[in-house]
Amino acid sequence: GRIKAIEVVADQEKRSFNTPAFVVQRIVATQSPRVDAMTGATVSCLGVMEAVEGALRSARPASTP
Repeated sequence: GRIKAIEVVADQEKRSFNTPAFVVQRIVATQSPRVDAMTGATVSCLGVMEAVEGALRSARPASTP
């Protein structure tokens, strides 16, 4: 499958720049939840990347025996 879109449903950070949008664009463009973090927003970027990884794990079909 492909990562077509990412919806950030909760964001508790207080900042003047849009970290989730920056990270989401990079994840969709590279098709990988592991992208370079934005300088000065490493923790926020990692939070988005970890959330995407969790969603991808949840979306994978269970392996059959």
